[in-house]
Amino acid sequence: TDVAERPGREGRAVILTEGGFTVHLGEASYVGWDLYSADGRRIRGGSLGFVPAGDYEVDLSGIPSGAHILRVRIGERVMSLKMVRR
Repeated sequence: TDVAERPGREGRAVILTEGGFTVHLGEASYVGWDLYSADGRRIRGGSLGFVPAGDYEVDLSGIPSGAHILRVRIGERVMSLKMVRR
């Protein structure tokens, strides 16, 4: 994957990594996510639930190569990141 960081408010960030992504929370929040193919099909999704402040890694190994859109919900905020799996 290409590595990118999307900082958010109140110390929240989503960081794309080689194997998936990391969510950094400065405060307790709900975290959920969905991964879509470039043509809009949902490939995978999940929820960490309501978790305390900290760093949480999500493994996306096994997804097909190509362009994808990762949507991550942290509390009421939704972030969309483009990622490319090689």
